Amino acid sequence: MAQPNTAQSRCNEANILLAILAIQRRQIGSVRQAAATYNVPNSTLADQLARKPSQRDCQPNLQKVTPIKEEVIVARILDLNLRGFPPSLNNVRYIANKLLAKRGA
Repeated sequence: MAQPNTAQSRCNEANILLAILAIQRRQIGSVRQAAATYNVPNSTLADQLARKPSQRDCQPNLQKVTPIKEEVIVARILDLNLRGFPPSLNNVRYIANKLLAKRGA
């Protein structure tokens, strides 16, 4: 599925905010009515009202390397590249596994 462009995304976000305001001000009685009125997905509106974080903002459960360790790996790759040794996929895997072994994973 194609990603919406930024203008559509902003318009959709604005409609979601308007729908939330209408519900909070009791201008519209239900989430389903607000979703239909403002042309936004019912599930998205319900999640926003429940203050559920978006999938984009959540960290995946299967991610083995923490963001800090990921930064360490990137710094090591850039350092190797500056020295004239661009790392292969096996070298990156080795670095990541070494960090994971220290953590005990």
